[in-house]
Amino acid sequence: MQSSITNRLISVLTEVEMEDMYNQLASKLGKTQLEKSEEITVIKELPELKIDLGAQCKRKRERLGLTVYAVAKNSGILQNQVKAIEEGQGYNIDGLLKLTASLKLNVLLTDAE
Repeated sequence: MQSSITNRLISVLTEVEMEDMYNQLASKLGKTQLEKSEEITVIKELPELKIDLGAQCKRKRERLGLTVYAVAKNSGILQNQVKAIEEGQGYNIDGLLKLTASLKLNVLLTDAE
């Protein structure tokens, strides 16, 4: 039963979310992830970040088998706003949060370490 729940959970998490979850669990257990700690962390520039966020939304929408129209209607934003977000082009935080909420994606802000 537990492995079935775990497999379902892992199938909906993005790679970044899985890494964050792993790091949180590792810190609670007092372990470190040596190979990751040796990597240089690159802070993404805003345009690249917007493109990555949009790509995550598009992948989730496609994985759910939803059209742009259906997601726009469900989230309360316009179709061209959905397209702009998915393409990383000129969108605002309100539209992004409405879209991520309708796709059941979490936007998580954490303190930089």
